[in-house]
Amino acid sequence: MKLKTFQEIVELNSFNVKTGYHCESSAIMNALRFQGVELGENMITGMGSAPAFFFNAEDAFSFLGARSYTMLENFCASTGINAESASPKTGQEAYDMAKEILKAGIPVVLRVNMRYLPYLHGGKYGDKYSSFGWHFVCLVKIDEQQGVAWVTDTAYKELQMVKLHDLAKARNSKEGMFKTENFLYFFKNPSLINIDYKAAFFKSLKMLLENYEKMDGGLIALEKLPDNIRNIEKGRNIFILKPLFYTFYGYIEEFGTGGSAFRNFLKDYFIEMSERLVIRDLEKTARIVETSCAAWTALALEFKYMSEAFEGLKKGKEERTMMYENAAKKAHSLFIAEKYIYESVKSIYSKLNLSY
Repeated sequence: MKLKTFQEIVELNSFNVKTGYHCESSAIMNALRFQGVELGENMITGMGSAPAFFFNAEDAFSFLGARSYTMLENFCASTGINAESASPKTGQEAYDMAKEILKAGIPVVLRVNMRYLPYLHGGKYGDKYSSFGWHFVCLVKIDEQQGVAWVTDTAYKELQMVKLHDLAKARNSKEGMFKTENFLYFFKNPSLINIDYKAAFFKSLKMLLENYEKMDGGLIALEKLPDNIRNIEKGRNIFILKPLFYTFYGYIEEFGTGGSAFRNFLKDYFIEMSERLVIRDLEKTARIVETSCAAWTALALEFKYMSEAFEGLKKGKEERTMMYENAAKKAHSLFIAEKYIYESVKSIYSKLNLSY
């Protein structure tokens, strides 16, 4: 993708990278930190009511989603911090807009397709299976003379360099289930907002409960998950199961979730808020979430084992059925654990509601 440039260098001076565990919350954390707002990922994902659950059993290569698509919107609604977003139609427009925001001294959060970030794949593009258009980085510097940009990215301790045309390709990718759509956003004067933590917490609980109550996800989808696992071969070629089960494992434990499908973040959010707001019931809720964390990890490890067991397709039908049943039992235990979270959060929300 060719971009019109003017041999300019635009950068945010004295930008210090802070590592994270999830791509978007770490990008938000780094952007806000540069602008004078110190919030960790637990607070960002918590006030963003991130934990959720989605699973479309009908898709041949099903996506197991563990966090809300509206984390940014939820975070802004809870805190009062304002984010401005845009999805420019062309790569050039997208580049020019990001550059102008950067010129104003403001970090820019970009949605990108991971496949086209060579620093993630040993200096080249990833294969088609690495295509994921809902990854986030924070743009910090553009050097048009060298034709490169520098971004923060989750666990990397230093800024990562990427060619401008690769970044443009990553932002404008049309591949996969999740489209990047040149989406960007930035925060306007966030340091001027005095966050009311009690009000923000109350709002975040309301939106978290809504995640659990969704008709196309949440507890309803979690309750169906055991049967979805038992019937995983229906309409699928057996050869797809090895990578499918590994991605299930990754969606829960490895692919920027903070571990245990974002529930580790939730547990620590409740612990932090318990101390900040002096709500002792939150310590009990954190322990309930901790039980769910263990259940998520147990299911993830079962998926990983199943993926490895399909190596060479040595498992027969009877053995496969037994594996599915074992995983289904773990999924049922997970549903029970998540239901306890919902009931505990609902109780706390009701008590807080009486004080408003």
